[in-house]
Amino acid sequence: MSIQLTLSGHSFSRSELPRLSSRDERTVEIEIITDRVMLAPTEIVDEQKATELMQIAGFHLQEEDQVVVVREEKTNVVALMALPRVLLATIEDRYGRRAELTTPLLRSRLCTEPTAWFYMVDDHIYIKVWSEGRLRVAEALPRKKAEDVLYYASVLDRQFDLNGFRVVVSGVKAVESEVRATTKLLNKFYKKVVCE
Repeated sequence: MSIQLTLSGHSFSRSELPRLSSRDERTVEIEIITDRVMLAPTEIVDEQKATELMQIAGFHLQEEDQVVVVREEKTNVVALMALPRVLLATIEDRYGRRAELTTPLLRSRLCTEPTAWFYMVDDHIYIKVWSEGRLRVAEALPRKKAEDVLYYASVLDRQFDLNGFRVVVSGVKAVESEVRATTKLLNKFYKKVVCE
């Protein structure tokens, strides 16, 4: 089973999380949608110092936050997410050990050419850039309109020259029209823009 939880400064209710029967042994993947997330190489992350690492990276953490470290088995990166303790307690209460947290930043792509990926969910955008066979940028940022994505692309363009990149725009079904509008806008500035 897969669940997506959006944390946009709003509270949530326990009823938003579906129940499983006590005999159901399936794992539950919960994708957390938040811009309070970062990636780091596995070898530099000590779970005891995860909060300190996020603060050093510039994240302002609340007293009610807990930093969760999510390890991705296939890659050499981990995600650090600042999540409300009440959310974590609710997930633990509802699913116990069956819950597996993840983030769109941990999604990976097979890139045979330099690629910039813009993935939209609600009022967030997840951006990843690959070049020379390596991940160069991974960001989770707020997004309100297509022009926000154009601004983020222009910042990346100064560093990478996106005209030499495949620019992929995608998102969840709920923002399908925004994905198309953003693709159309980016097509005015970059050569290889693809809508997925």
